[in-house]
Amino acid sequence: MNFSPSSPLSNKSLPMENKIQLGLGICLVCFATLFVSLFTVSGIAQDDSVSGNWQMSVELTIGSGEPTFVFEQEGELISGTYQGTFGSAEVVGRIDGDQIDFSFEVQGTTATYTGTINGATMEGSCDYGDLGEGTWSGHKIDNGA
Repeated sequence: MNFSPSSPLSNKSLPMENKIQLGLGICLVCFATLFVSLFTVSGIAQDDSVSGNWQMSVELTIGSGEPTFVFEQEGELISGTYQGTFGSAEVVGRIDGDQIDFSFEVQGTTATYTGTINGATMEGSCDYGDLGEGTWSGHKIDNGA
């Protein structure tokens, strides 16, 4: 905007006290806009959920498989089901930021997965006790809606 020297918004026509108040007001508006933007972006990230169907590829010391997991996320807690080489089982776990860990009982042992979530993909390491250790990766098949 181009203000003329006689304009009421021109810096020349405002007393110093009003200029300070105007500057503070502008700073407050900028800060509020930044705060709302950050809050909205973090809200979007928090709405990203692992809830849904996931296809995994697992490489263990005893062999490989492609199990399917169905997760339901509530806050940082997850629950769901495993369906794969070792049958089916109930899954429980936790999410902390982009980190995930979950476990389930199969053939008398606890299988534990730990890893990192990156949107609609995740990967990490797994431990099936006496059945072996390995790595896994997966992608979301759908959003569970």
